[in-house]
Amino acid sequence: MTKRIAMAALAGFLSASGLGCTETRQQVESNTNWLVVCDSDRDCAGDSSCYCGACTKMCEADGECREVAEQAECVLASDLPGRCGADAPADPVCAVPCESEDACEDVAGESSCRSGQCIREMSVAREGNGDLDPEGGPACLSSGLVAEIAVHNVDKVDMLFVVDNAPSMASKTEALQREFPALVRTLTTGIRADGTTFAPAKDLHLAVVSADLGTAGAESYPGCEGFGDDGVMNNIPDPALEGCEPVPDRFLSYAMDDSEGPEDAADEFVCRSALGNEGCGFRQPLEAALKALWPQLDIDPGTGVQWVDPITNTPGNRIEFLGDEAGTGTSGHGDGVNAGFLRHNAAEGVSVLSVVLVTDRDDCSSRTNDHFVSADALPPGSPYEGQGRNLRCLLNEETNLYPVDRYVLGLRALRPQAYQNLVTFSAVVGVPADLIDGVDWTELHADSQARERFYSTVLRDARMQESIDPATQADQDIETDDLLPSCQGDGTPQGRAYPPRRIVEVARQFGPNGSVASICQESFEGVLDPTIEIISKQLGAVCLPHELTWLDDGLVDCVVHWELPAPQSGLPVGTPTSCDDLPFLSEVSDDQPSLAGGGARCRLEQLPVRNGDVAAGSGWFYDDFSEELRGCNPDTPQRIAFSSDAHPPSGVTVLLECGQQVIEGGGGSCDGDDDCLRGEQCVDGLCRPGPGTCDQAGGGNPDRVGEACMPESVPESGFDDREAYLETNNPQCGGNACLVYQLSGDPRPDCVEIVCPPDDPACTPRFCATQEEVRERLYCSCRCDVPEGVDAELCGCPEDFSCVPVLRRGGPGVAGSYCVRTGTISR
Repeated sequence: MTKRIAMAALAGFLSASGLGCTETRQQVESNTNWLVVCDSDRDCAGDSSCYCGACTKMCEADGECREVAEQAECVLASDLPGRCGADAPADPVCAVPCESEDACEDVAGESSCRSGQCIREMSVAREGNGDLDPEGGPACLSSGLVAEIAVHNVDKVDMLFVVDNAPSMASKTEALQREFPALVRTLTTGIRADGTTFAPAKDLHLAVVSADLGTAGAESYPGCEGFGDDGVMNNIPDPALEGCEPVPDRFLSYAMDDSEGPEDAADEFVCRSALGNEGCGFRQPLEAALKALWPQLDIDPGTGVQWVDPITNTPGNRIEFLGDEAGTGTSGHGDGVNAGFLRHNAAEGVSVLSVVLVTDRDDCSSRTNDHFVSADALPPGSPYEGQGRNLRCLLNEETNLYPVDRYVLGLRALRPQAYQNLVTFSAVVGVPADLIDGVDWTELHADSQARERFYSTVLRDARMQESIDPATQADQDIETDDLLPSCQGDGTPQGRAYPPRRIVEVARQFGPNGSVASICQESFEGVLDPTIEIISKQLGAVCLPHELTWLDDGLVDCVVHWELPAPQSGLPVGTPTSCDDLPFLSEVSDDQPSLAGGGARCRLEQLPVRNGDVAAGSGWFYDDFSEELRGCNPDTPQRIAFSSDAHPPSGVTVLLECGQQVIEGGGGSCDGDDDCLRGEQCVDGLCRPGPGTCDQAGGGNPDRVGEACMPESVPESGFDDREAYLETNNPQCGGNACLVYQLSGDPRPDCVEIVCPPDDPACTPRFCATQEEVRERLYCSCRCDVPEGVDAELCGCPEDFSCVPVLRRGGPGVAGSYCVRTGTISR
């Protein structure tokens, strides 16, 4: 699956369990770790193995389980909820089933009821001289976060609706239009329906195009002639809608301080969205969105340089559209008839680009028009004979439709490279309403694993599978053949919608900037709330994935840099181009590479915080206490915030870098240092990395870069694709480091996904990474550059790898740049 490109995540965290320094645990011939939490067999001693999250063994009768615990039973693993699921072993295992903590009181060791079985919370026995790496030191897993923050006062939103205007959409479009006033009001006031707030958009552009691109000259069905509406923004409303008149502008402009209110602006936009209901049945909403926005002259929005074909060395265009036999219709309209809608130049400042699709069918964006030809016009022997028009797109998807990553990459490429996180994608489509009910989009925005589970659940649902409806084939007329609907809406034929698999996949690939809603829900009230949520995240301060530790001086171990634009004409008034332009900025002298645009890098002062009070001054501060945290994931309520006079202006890129130890559950309980692995210390009853533990990186062998490896330590819930992880002295890499670069999930081949019941707070979920992603993003690497003043052996990166700052704020033994596979670099 293609990962999001918008935000790089690499930083300086260390931990002792899952995110820290570990060694192979002691294997003892005893039953001291029966029912202990485990990730794999190596965590279990004696003849026990790891089944469904606990050290136990297979069995045939209850009597074989008495050595585990007096209450132990021989039960089917599949009957233990939330642990193994579909991957449970077929044979029974020894376990102590439970429904409450009381059932686990008498089980040997300190036990608690987790996911239907008693689990012992004690750590596996450990010793201080386990298996060591070739250099004689412990393998140590470090992680790093370098987050490119969407600047706080990006205050413009360019919002494009792509509305299906086929006959089946009439009532659904009317229901959506009733939500426009609330949308405009919320975005421009920054006040959500529940009363929570975010930084408002001061300036909106609103436009609508239809999903009708015609059939590019094919001899097709009525209503599908030519190029349809061709991605041109609508300014001529449906004549049937009373009170609406044509307007000269292709899009609606609304500023927060306009004399007219949001209701007036919404009323005008309702007229623009009144497209009628006579559109072509071959719906191409993804292609319509791209054609509406993509320019005829392909000029990079960040550099102002036209794209040059690397093969012919001549100016060209990266994206062309399906044209007719005469070659017309191949260009986009972003710099033509739709010019001015999308703001991405220095004079106006960048905007959030939000694309919203509304359709009751899946996407049929086509690179050929062969399958559009009507049944009575097909040539003899056509492969489309016997295919009804409602099935043509599905049956010919692989050969005739564009791949969906065209739209993920293409829409993002409309923003300058540093601002591709400002593109959002939402869809109101035929996802069954019950799959959307109760979804917390704030959580999905912040938690990549929860987001993957959500989309996997949607796409695996039986109603989302594309199956031909036998009832439509009863009259032997192929033109009536159709799919089974995915949801029914109001129960009428007009309320039906069909599986939108391609569109859902696009939303999935947009990561935290994507969302889906159901077009079949009883009321459209709130249907645009997910869209508002992801836009608000780009307008506000950055929420952090990890809690940071306060230092004694009221600070945290992080720095914030402003990367300024180079001096040039056309910059907004007040945009700094030098660190001397503002008193709270200072010059940065470090090993970081020069900025591509030639601008300056400046450091922003951090303000101390004591007892929730921010010190006076100008700068940024760590916030884990304010009311504004309601916009962050409740599980990670922390963010970077700015003083009122130090909000980053448009045109400035903000870079956050943090470095600290993060203990997630600890590296094992202890009473003293002797209970911990070598290189660890016993602190507050937990084994934690000691000084110098991770000073083991070395230069390594460039010939080993890219070879497969597996970290000895994996976080309990898997890796986070917002970060990069580096395990030094990995034995599989011959002294090189094992690099995990922006990978989501547990990479181990024997990974078992854990879906926790909502009423089990003690359960830790686990998401398994795909092996394709593992091959791309987990491999041996070596250190190719270090910060100024650090003396270390370095290596050169081989072909197809680039030297990238992975751990900028780690200790001297690991800090620096490492060889990263070039095709995966996101910043």
